[in-house]
Amino acid sequence: VNGVALEQGEVVRLEDLIRGMMYPSGNNAAWAIARHVAEGYLGAGATAADFVAMMNQHAAADGLVDTAFTNPNGFDDPFQLGVTPAPNEFNHYTTARELAMHIEHAIQDPYYKEVIGFVGTWNATTQGPNGAKTYMLGFPFFTPFAGYEGAKGGGTQNCNGPNNGCMGMSGKQIGRRIVMGF
Repeated sequence: VNGVALEQGEVVRLEDLIRGMMYPSGNNAAWAIARHVAEGYLGAGATAADFVAMMNQHAAADGLVDTAFTNPNGFDDPFQLGVTPAPNEFNHYTTARELAMHIEHAIQDPYYKEVIGFVGTWNATTQGPNGAKTYMLGFPFFTPFAGYEGAKGGGTQNCNGPNNGCMGMSGKQIGRRIVMGF
């Protein structure tokens, strides 16, 4: 993201955090959103771990039996966070099928569809502790196909395979939606 990281005390609009999380896979934005949403639902003092519990409840309610979350940003290897993991932190996983099911469920929401379907550069200006900061977030990193509705990709140690990452994508052709996860 043009080499600019979030700083403690920086004031960022939620919409800019969401786009920062989605387009360049801004992990720090995912953690900030998790805490914000958890506090909104559960009150002051709620944590990202509380948000992760909500993620798992939602996944279970959607019938995603091969999906489990241990963090809000998608790392499957807790050592990537620079901490010694607890045994349950190695249980962050999903399948390509359930990734596609997640995209199919989420794309029904107009705002989600707007965010993942964005093509271009999103510019955001925030107020950091040392003054204004500007972020330029380009998306997608490929040429969208006819009927493209949106995509979200990412990469981790366990999700890099021959495609160099994982992706959920949706498109509509001749009135039919095709959703894939790989």
